[in-house]
Amino acid sequence: MSNPGGFRGFADFASPSFAATSGSTTSAATLAAARAAKQKQQEKNDERGNSSINPGGRGSKTRSNIRPSPIYTGSDARLIVLFRKIGQKRDPATKSRALEDLVSAVFPSKDEIYQTKEKGETDGNATANIVEFSRPEKIASLCHLVFLHETKLGYDNNASVRSGSYKALAAAKYHVPKAWNGLFLVEKDSDNCDATEGPQPRLATASTTVGMAWGASKGDPAGEVARSALAFVNEVIAAERENGREESPSDSKMKETISGNETIPPGEGVHKAVLQYSKSILRCKRASSLQEVINPVATPTILSGAVSGNSIGGEKAHGKSKKNKQSSESSTSTSEAEREEMEERYERVVLSVLCGLGWMVSCRPEVSDTTETYASIQSFRYSENHFFPEASSIVRLMQSSRGSFRREAFALVGKLCQFARSVVLSDHAGDTSPESQNDNMLPLGTLIPSVLSAERDPTIFASLMEMILTYIAVFQGNGNDPWKYLDPSLFTKSLSKTVRRACYGAPAIGWGPTILPIVASLPILDVATEPNHDATEREERMKGTEVRPLPLLAVESLWDGHKSAVGVTDTAAIVSAVIECVTFLMLRRPKENHPQFSLDCWRKCGQLLLESLVYFFMEAPDSGYGPAAASLDGLCTTLSRDILKLDTASCDEGIGDRGVSNIANWLWGEEGLQSALFRGKNDSQKVRKLGCLLKSILIQCNEADGMKPKSLIPSFVNFFHVIILSSGDRSNKSCTGDEVKLLLNIMEICTVDDFFPVRGKVKFSEDEMVTISIEHFCVNDLLRWILVHSSIATTAIETDFEILKKCIQSMPSFNRQKQVWETILRELIKSFCDFTTLAVGLSTMTRRIHNDKNNESFKSSHADLVRCAVLDSFASETCDQMMNSYRQSHHLLRDYDIIESSPKRKGNLLLFITTCLGIHDSSHKSLVSTSVIKHWINSCLVLNTDESHLEEKLILEDEAGSNYFLKALLILASLPGCELISTEEVLNLIFESWFEGGMIWNEYAVNLLTTFGEKASFKDQFILKASSSLRNDIHCEPPLD
Repeated sequence: MSNPGGFRGFADFASPSFAATSGSTTSAATLAAARAAKQKQQEKNDERGNSSINPGGRGSKTRSNIRPSPIYTGSDARLIVLFRKIGQKRDPATKSRALEDLVSAVFPSKDEIYQTKEKGETDGNATANIVEFSRPEKIASLCHLVFLHETKLGYDNNASVRSGSYKALAAAKYHVPKAWNGLFLVEKDSDNCDATEGPQPRLATASTTVGMAWGASKGDPAGEVARSALAFVNEVIAAERENGREESPSDSKMKETISGNETIPPGEGVHKAVLQYSKSILRCKRASSLQEVINPVATPTILSGAVSGNSIGGEKAHGKSKKNKQSSESSTSTSEAEREEMEERYERVVLSVLCGLGWMVSCRPEVSDTTETYASIQSFRYSENHFFPEASSIVRLMQSSRGSFRREAFALVGKLCQFARSVVLSDHAGDTSPESQNDNMLPLGTLIPSVLSAERDPTIFASLMEMILTYIAVFQGNGNDPWKYLDPSLFTKSLSKTVRRACYGAPAIGWGPTILPIVASLPILDVATEPNHDATEREERMKGTEVRPLPLLAVESLWDGHKSAVGVTDTAAIVSAVIECVTFLMLRRPKENHPQFSLDCWRKCGQLLLESLVYFFMEAPDSGYGPAAASLDGLCTTLSRDILKLDTASCDEGIGDRGVSNIANWLWGEEGLQSALFRGKNDSQKVRKLGCLLKSILIQCNEADGMKPKSLIPSFVNFFHVIILSSGDRSNKSCTGDEVKLLLNIMEICTVDDFFPVRGKVKFSEDEMVTISIEHFCVNDLLRWILVHSSIATTAIETDFEILKKCIQSMPSFNRQKQVWETILRELIKSFCDFTTLAVGLSTMTRRIHNDKNNESFKSSHADLVRCAVLDSFASETCDQMMNSYRQSHHLLRDYDIIESSPKRKGNLLLFITTCLGIHDSSHKSLVSTSVIKHWINSCLVLNTDESHLEEKLILEDEAGSNYFLKALLILASLPGCELISTEEVLNLIFESWFEGGMIWNEYAVNLLTTFGEKASFKDQFILKASSSLRNDIHCEPPLD
């Protein structure tokens, strides 16, 4: 199979015997044979001994002869069969396998060659499985493969075929690198020289393949194709760098620009190839136009099958009469399947080109340094590049009936605004005359209002709004006014129409964030149509009510759009955007382009904020899942953040020129915020929502170094009073758990002194007024709430005690605080409150109590406040009752007929005991006195004295561990550094546990004995005491019965 004479493909093709040997009879083959013969003769005359195309180095005269070939000019029979399968078969699986065979046979990788040789050595024949193709055969295969790719394979609707073609093209580089470079790299054209710059680069012979690969690597819907195309593109860019292109200073900027992209920054050759290919594709107005670009010389019938599997350029004989008849019939009526394939191909190719063009512009921007101004761009402008697609092609796609085309076109224009500003901006930034406009510029000023008003596809609005925002930002970034090119009134009308319909169901999370910067850039009046009005005249006109500011018109339409939104997620996102916009307008300082609104307009901004607050309280659902829950949380955060901003601004005396200062009294007064808070019923949903809002405000206040709102206090105080007064009108005279949490949040924001005394009217008596002091509130209302909540076992008990703690803490003297606490504790005990409630109350009262900064007398610790005679007395009585009940229930000789008549207090007794001992507190400070602890110890040891009789000591084993006082004392003794129990008392407690046995001995006493047993004397004392007790019991007189 070797060919020592060099590449003789064209020479063999031109020989008279070629038709007989190859079997080709097509007109294209005859034309190619003639060209090959002529080329061969010219090469012989130019260079002796060069009978083939010389894929030599750069500058070689014959290098330009390497170009895509419509036929396979080699003579290898196996490759002829492979190319017939690749170019003629319709089955994509057949073409994919043929491409894989082509790569493995002609362009194998080094690993494949090594594996093949290794397999041959294993079989005993090192060369049996290796078929070496000559270099001319490989070049002929590459040239024909490129032609097939540009006319068929690269446009195939099957992803595996497109991917396999790119893999084959990339693999060929390392087998015939010079020929590969001659196809895909540009060379300096000596015929097109500039006196100063020298030879200019021209397009590569296979530039179409490079442009196709770039678009496929960025926009092909099949990930496999995108990866294969990306690998090929990177090979081209790397070869371009290796073959003499020095890295320019702007390359580092390009790398920063595409830091998230996997593609190497492209060179000038790839850049021009992509632009030229994009230009040719974007000119196609329909699917049939794309077929003409793929093969401009073929008839429509041939084109319809060019990509689906029919022959091109001599691979099938179309000269036969039967084929001509079929072509004639199919040219008049294309089948439905072929039409669908053409439409699918057309959409995929155009979308890939749009995506690839956007990436190319971002990789090679006009201004790589953001500090440069537009006027400093001199050498590189896309608007002056004849390879760049025409503006009319992009405009047509922006107005296309296909939604996918419009979406990608808007995304492309957005990137053009960022990286190709000459296509968008005028050459003379300050000149608005028609003469200053470039014919190749996009007329976005007149195009944006029309496309915005006409758009209906909900999947497009995110890219459309982002494009508009980018267009406006381009002018502002260059110090220009975008509204000199874009009619603000017409644009506001189109924008209002769109957002009033919630962008026709588009997800608001995509386009909602763009509304604020767009509204912020809008002028107050139509400065484009009224250029003669200066700032003073515009401000005078705004004093009347006949003119509505354009930003306010847009925000009002946006608020109307929340009624048209689909679902909670979109509605919450739209309301959040409304809140952000009106907050910005009320906080913005007036300027020449943004003068003051009228008082009515400012009130309208405030009313929109209050309506958004009412929506959050009354209309938004109470809870949600997934995106709905996230959107509601975002709405709550936006409300709290912006309300806090407005509150801070209202209290700042240095911002009298802002809008919020003009309506501060109204906004925070009875007609404003208070009216919004009390609108509707104070149901559980509204209370929970207000609690969430206050909690969010507290979080943001803590993040701002403890700053607290001032303007909000009157409204919150009134709401606090309403809840307290309304609780007395209910049957249980109590608040709900949500209301109690809300009251606590209000007390966190305000001070307790702001709420008391509470004054209000009694129900059924409009003339009778009631005044509630803080002491009255604690010992009546709050005590009643605790009892009610403890009876229904709610989680509001801890919140009740938190409120009690704040109220007691605000009292001026420690004695007064002590009296109120003892009164409440005494009433709770008398009301037979359960142990769990008491334990929660004690734990809450001793947790995080901070001294009042205004109260110098309150210097005692939190444990000193809770520790009192009432608690000691109750703890001692509880121990006596419980130990007596325990002894009776575990006595071996007890009378089972005796029924205990005294009621038992419910709740977790062990939790109450450990709380009194301070076991759960980090400081381990006891809430009961040491005398009470001694009393507990003695109560546990009463039966282990020497005077006790055997009958009294016969008890059942405590399997359940119900001796809670013994268990708590053992836990206390095991704490490090415990000084409340002596060593002797610990020994007696361990002995008592051993005597009773059961769970307490196994789980607590044994571990404690091991800890204290490190001292030999302690363990010996325990052994001696236990053995002595056993000996006494044995010698004791047994019971008579």
